[in-house]
Amino acid sequence: MLERVDVEAHGSPAFEQFAAHHRRLYSWAAGVLAKEGGCNLRIVDAACGVGFGYGYVTRFGNYVGLDLCAKTIGRARKRWPRASYRVCNLEELDVFYTVAPIDVVLSFETAEHLRNPDAFLRRVRTSLRPGGLLLFSAPTCLSRDYDPYHRHDRTAPQWRASLLNAGFDVESEGISAFSVPFREFLGTTPTTWLQKVRIGVFILLHPWYWWDRFLNWGVRRRFSWSSSYFACRACGNFRILPARCGARSAPA
Repeated sequence: MLERVDVEAHGSPAFEQFAAHHRRLYSWAAGVLAKEGGCNLRIVDAACGVGFGYGYVTRFGNYVGLDLCAKTIGRARKRWPRASYRVCNLEELDVFYTVAPIDVVLSFETAEHLRNPDAFLRRVRTSLRPGGLLLFSAPTCLSRDYDPYHRHDRTAPQWRASLLNAGFDVESEGISAFSVPFREFLGTTPTTWLQKVRIGVFILLHPWYWWDRFLNWGVRRRFSWSSSYFACRACGNFRILPARCGARSAPA
């Protein structure tokens, strides 16, 4: 399963597309922070995986990576020793308060894994400084059949509504999408018969999955992926100070 994508690794053409997708998200985040003009920001990467996001945003401040997998955090510490990493569960109520105050939270392809993504977004909102940024992405395609770690299927409007309900202003949004031949995608999916049976049963029990897989995998012979990404600001009278590095973010 493609749970923690290592953009420096190599794999099937479909894997390379997934890796490029993650690189685009962090490049987009770096562009947003560059436009903000802030320095010395406290940046928290929720579900940082192997930690490659550090290289994209480190010039904007202090980076803290959070991830549930201790082994993955160990790899991140070896590859990016100047960053700060913590093993933690994003489902826990106080997970963000241990690294507060926070100016920016990065949450890419994470919320769909959580039991209650709306509660997660509210925790992010309350732990951010007023006016702080959440840079967020989540899949808007069907994925729970071949990835049992995904708990939710939501459309872009549904994710946007969740962000607004959590207390964020959505300032911008976009779509990251790609498509590969279905045969190439097979190289990234489980290969045991038990896993194939599980996927088949899931599709049969979810009619909207059956129709999508029949149309795309069977007729078009393509695997397509889409995610929406959002730049969100925590409501409040806070701004990121521009210009000089060394200047902390402060209330407006």
